[in-house]
Amino acid sequence: MSARNFQWITAILAVGFAPMAVGQVTYRGLDHTALGSATLAVLPNDTLQVSNIGPLGQDGVSVDLTGAQFARGAFADMDPAALSGAQWKAETFSGPMSLALTRFVDVGTQWELFQSFPFLGAVILDVEAYYDGQLVASGTGTGGPLALFAASNWRMSYATEVGGLVRTTIEFDPNAIVNVLGSPGPVNTDRLVISTSLPTVFPTLTRTDITVAGMSGFRVTDGLLGMFGFRHRALGQATLNASGVCPSCTLTLGNIRVGATAGRPTQRGFAGVVRDRHRRRCAGYALWRTGVRGPGGVPARLSRFLGCRRHDSHRRSVFSRGARSSTHRAERRDCGQAGG
Repeated sequence: MSARNFQWITAILAVGFAPMAVGQVTYRGLDHTALGSATLAVLPNDTLQVSNIGPLGQDGVSVDLTGAQFARGAFADMDPAALSGAQWKAETFSGPMSLALTRFVDVGTQWELFQSFPFLGAVILDVEAYYDGQLVASGTGTGGPLALFAASNWRMSYATEVGGLVRTTIEFDPNAIVNVLGSPGPVNTDRLVISTSLPTVFPTLTRTDITVAGMSGFRVTDGLLGMFGFRHRALGQATLNASGVCPSCTLTLGNIRVGATAGRPTQRGFAGVVRDRHRRRCAGYALWRTGVRGPGGVPARLSRFLGCRRHDSHRRSVFSRGARSSTHRAERRDCGQAGG
């Protein structure tokens, strides 16, 4: 084979296996829709690339939260030292009503943090920085700037109601140096919480719009839906859909695909992880096992719902079970209200 032919074949293979940029994808069981001129592509490392970002702050991605109690996303590739005048904004809605607005503005080697809860109007915000579960800095403000931090990756719980407070939580991995304005100075931080009192009933979440400017793109690295005090992550091609107002609420697991080959059943489902206020880890999961192919190659129907387990360092116990179905509605159980 000539060197020229080899180069052509290499180019064709590279194009053929490149992720396809589209306007809408299902990622972590949730619909993600491009905003403005942005394009979306699920990469081989199971992250979602948001590209083709313009300078006006109108491009990004909208995440359908379907009516969840709370939700969390994780994001990467936003090093402020490599950017110039960039902005990153996450706005969470309940229908047309804006619940929480978080904005980061690049000021050199750090991000400047602004926060508001528009549905409450102008309110005093409490800002708390934690490290390994311990409060290390705090301050108050009315929108921002509230803090400065240097980080390129973070996880965010957009808007959560806990104990009569509405809050936005930002987690850093690895830890970040954060300067809460009004506190003595910068501290090593793994979690930043911005909260205020909630005088009204907290509504369900329908979507979060993430828009950016001043950067070529960023990655979404995770997405979780919060119901019954647990975070739920879809696996495989499964989808998650929250509906109703708790305690009369449901979480529906859909798109359960039968993909078994002869004698080899496959599995699809969702998993959730929550950390309660005592920082013990609990987990819940729902799992379907597809049957093996029957006569004529027709897949058998899905087998029974295998159950959902809660565990911590002291015990492991089943807290719900279900029947055969291609979808499963998880009823509310007394599993606590951890949130965020």
